Amino acid sequence: MDPTQSWYDWGRKVKLDLPASQKYAQAVLASTDSYIASLKEGDFQRKVKTPAGEQTVLWLLSNVVIGHFHDFAGEISCLKDLQGLKGYTA
Repeated sequence: MDPTQSWYDWGRKVKLDLPASQKYAQAVLASTDSYIASLKEGDFQRKVKTPAGEQTVLWLLSNVVIGHFHDFAGEISCLKDLQGLKGYTA
């Protein structure tokens, strides 16, 4: 069987608990806001070990958190456009 077919079938059958997903997203957002608000100026230059080597907290926030969000937003925008919907709504 074509491996993409099983994902297609799964995507047609999966049921998402939207209220639970929204509650989880709100908790993640609150936790993220709290963490970022707790950072002091010197914390941004603190080095941490990552799979990409030793990086600063600022690098992680800029490239992993913010950059990753933009990647997903672009992918979602593209998929919406392919369906005739409005993509980015900035």
